[in-house]
Amino acid sequence: MVTDKQVREIALFFLLTLMDERVSVQAAQKTVSQLKATSLSAETSDKDLIRILRKIHDQHRKLLPRNRPSTTPQQVWNIPQTVAIGPWIKFQKDASEPEVMALVLGKVLRYDEAAIAAGLNISLGTAQYRIGKGVRHLGLIAKNAKGSSDVER
Repeated sequence: MVTDKQVREIALFFLLTLMDERVSVQAAQKTVSQLKATSLSAETSDKDLIRILRKIHDQHRKLLPRNRPSTTPQQVWNIPQTVAIGPWIKFQKDASEPEVMALVLGKVLRYDEAAIAAGLNISLGTAQYRIGKGVRHLGLIAKNAKGSSDVER
């Protein structure tokens, strides 16, 4: 059985990495279905879940529209007015896909760095580097956007 915590993590991962509600929901549904199909779903280790997330992310990344519409996530999602999403959108555009994925897994979902490394099939040092680089990069973007009038809310 897939736990509520796993479903929440799966949905959040795809929403933050794909930034497209339709594609994110499809990817999350496929991931949950795949977890339900395995006999070990309740006991699925973090590294196995990360492996599945990466695989399905790569498949669904191709489904994103080439010319994204001018709508922003805050127009579709119910984001509080106090949350500025502009820095995250800029980070998504500027950072590499592996950096975004590592940051979401490490700092948002709080997976262990060793599980991230095993799940993404990279070394522990590479996982730590990507997470650290992502934190610094996002921090600089947020710092530059603070007080700026062009921050999206």
